[in-house]
Amino acid sequence: MLSYLKGSTLNWFQTAATHGSSGLMSTAWLSSTLVFIDELRHLFSPCNPINEATVRIENLRYKDVGKAVKYTLDFNRDVPHTGWNDKALYRQFYKGLPDRLKDGITRIGKPETLIPLQHQVQVLNQQYWERQAEISRDKRASSNTAPARTDKPKQSSSDNNSNRPAVSSSQTPAQSKSSSSSKLKNLNADKLGKNGKLTPEERDRCYKLQLCLFCGNSGHKVTDCPSAKNSAKGKALTTEPAKQAKE
Repeated sequence: MLSYLKGSTLNWFQTAATHGSSGLMSTAWLSSTLVFIDELRHLFSPCNPINEATVRIENLRYKDVGKAVKYTLDFNRDVPHTGWNDKALYRQFYKGLPDRLKDGITRIGKPETLIPLQHQVQVLNQQYWERQAEISRDKRASSNTAPARTDKPKQSSSDNNSNRPAVSSSQTPAQSKSSSSSKLKNLNADKLGKNGKLTPEERDRCYKLQLCLFCGNSGHKVTDCPSAKNSAKGKALTTEPAKQAKE
């Protein structure tokens, strides 16, 4: 029987069995099972089981992160020791429930006795957590399919034009392109990579805002860009004299 004891109970009887010969503890229970049980009850049973059960059941509350079945088991464990009638137990069980379960009981109607009320609470609690699991799955699915958001404000064509360098009418197409490129690099150095081309971030911004990748204006693509066509003509004008000189 000692092998089934735990904690302070085991320590007490082990000490008594080991040092009982000194006369400090009674060891009469070593020779009688009935005396052993009486000693166990005398030392470790509640002094007033009815009062202790009443205090526990009055202080019992359903923890919202727990399960309804645990609350019901803890409640029913002390029911036989309280001496309360069914109405008092019904009221105390309902009092310890969280508001979400009380709201659910109010919507569908309260049972008249304790046992049906406990069954109803378990069903409502299961339905609540199933719904919470559905909400969590929906949130994860929506977050995985949501498009990436950008914090950069959309710029109008007038704003884009104001950020682009002006080209003088007295300059040749080649000079205009060179001057525009140098000014563009100075004004938008953070938008160009080491190779002199647009950074991936700037290219993504132009794609999102539907801006031309060459001049940065809206309303056309790079294949239809007037500035790009003028630049191509300027290259032809600058290379033509060189070909004639070589000939």
